[in-house]
Amino acid sequence: MASSLEPAETSSNPTSGEVLLEYLRRQVAELQQQAPRVRDNEPDSVHQMRMSARRLRAVLRSARSILEPGLALVDGSSRNLSCSELRAELKWLSGVLGKARDPEVIRDRLTALMAEQPDALLVGPAAERIQQALAAAGREAREEVLKAFGSDRYARLVEALESLPETPLSGDKAERPARKGLAKVAKKDVRRLRRKVAAVGPRKPGDAGADSGSDPDSRNVAFHDVRKAAKRVRYIAEAASLAKAKSADRIEEAAHTIQKILGQHQDSVVAREQLLRLGTKSGLGSKSDGDSDFTFGRLHALEERRADEAEKEFFKAWKGFP
Repeated sequence: MASSLEPAETSSNPTSGEVLLEYLRRQVAELQQQAPRVRDNEPDSVHQMRMSARRLRAVLRSARSILEPGLALVDGSSRNLSCSELRAELKWLSGVLGKARDPEVIRDRLTALMAEQPDALLVGPAAERIQQALAAAGREAREEVLKAFGSDRYARLVEALESLPETPLSGDKAERPARKGLAKVAKKDVRRLRRKVAAVGPRKPGDAGADSGSDPDSRNVAFHDVRKAAKRVRYIAEAASLAKAKSADRIEEAAHTIQKILGQHQDSVVAREQLLRLGTKSGLGSKSDGDSDFTFGRLHALEERRADEAEKEFFKAWKGFP
């Protein structure tokens, strides 16, 4: 899908600095809009707020050579905040929101997977244990989110985000036409993504499944790194599309596709970790309901297959990457 963002309402040939500021302002506005929805526990609010924080962090990193010379941000204590410091705070916020988001995603994923299985193969109170464990994790994570929202750290972050300048950024790179300047940044991130993909490579002969091979954990981490790199490409291309930069929409769409496929892969990794905890007594419940272990093992195997399918889908999609 192409970007849903409308072109920047700046000049007919906006500068890189103008477009980036417009993009950042839109993400700050979205983040602030979602915050009260998160407090009220409204559906999808955590996900939307987390995405805004990620977009901000990604573009601040990708376009740091354009932004850093002229972007002065001030937090609630009147302290100047560098782009790298702001990225660190956004990473903290994304992490807090992620802990609240993940239990919901994995619960829905495993519930849907169990609904596809024959009743005869769902042994023991596995469904109840999954619901209890993930509900408990979700409650704990939500308390952490609300605690973060009430912290001075969050207040300072919001102050810093609100201090985005209204005037154009200074600096040679910021004053260059956005169509070329941001396209150049996007190409740099695409090269970085290509290096990440090359580091993974297709599965070697003899590696039969997602958890097989010499070092499956490293492979999972490598795929996760590819997904993060694809997000960076997607978000900077999204910003470049505001200036109608050449190929920006096509690159954004392709990066989004890669991100979604590898999102399924990462969800499978997290789901298998949860199933392993439940099946080895570190989850909620006791060995007295150990009959569920058969179900956990079956679900784990099915998740392995899902990860294998996501890998194959990824390499197929990657062949068409622009």
